Amino acid sequence: MDFRRLNQKQLASAVGTSDRTIRTWTKEGLPRNDDGTYDLPRVIEWMLNEAREDASTAAGAEPNPGGQDSLSLYRYERYLIAKMQREREEGRSWYEDEIAEQWAARMAAVSSGLEMIPYQVAPHLEMVDQATVVKVLSEKIWTLKDNFCRSGQFCCPEDDACEPANSMA
Repeated sequence: MDFRRLNQKQLASAVGTSDRTIRTWTKEGLPRNDDGTYDLPRVIEWMLNEAREDASTAAGAEPNPGGQDSLSLYRYERYLIAKMQREREEGRSWYEDEIAEQWAARMAAVSSGLEMIPYQVAPHLEMVDQATVVKVLSEKIWTLKDNFCRSGQFCCPEDDACEPANSMA
């Protein structure tokens, strides 16, 4: 038997598969000789390369969906969805609307705090010097900034020190 010139049935028997699988593989790029026969060493090399690609995809390398059939594209899309879900569960990814909602709530708190400063500071400012005014305002502003930085999903954790770089007090 010439292993460099096998017909479809002989090749199927040699690699332990069906004629139909050989036809499918041929459509997927299984190498053939010019006369339509198969060269067993080239076929085995092709099969090893395919197995390596499948193994690297399974090991986490992103497959290249370009020019693949619809089943491969579907599998690739499922892989991407699973990857995004895993990153989200691990806290490495967020949806844009969640971030916008968190920052909107924090900005509302800051806005409310800024609007309250005159009412909180006014009683302390009657008949006081400029240094006292600066001190009282600085303390109120610092408290507002500190609260803004400490609360919320995208801020310093509670146990981290979010100290001011330069305190005016």
